[in-house]
Amino acid sequence: MTPLTAPGPLVEVEWNDSAGHSDWHDPDDARQSLDQMACISAGYMAEDDERGILLVMGAGAVGQWLSSMAIPRHAIKEVRPR
Repeated sequence: MTPLTAPGPLVEVEWNDSAGHSDWHDPDDARQSLDQMACISAGYMAEDDERGILLVMGAGAVGQWLSSMAIPRHAIKEVRPR
């Protein structure tokens, strides 16, 4: 059995998501989306480069990752170690 190792340091990331509507909607609903894009995620930082950050929620003994998320660099507001 392979020893368990974290894919990287545990971090918390504040970032801005994108939002939109695909059906008929009131213009105020679209404008309100601009106030609802702030997000926060935590995980193991497996990659950190000029493109962005790759967060991984878990790792298994056979080398697989659980639930990864790529966050583009321009969307990241802050990264804090946990």
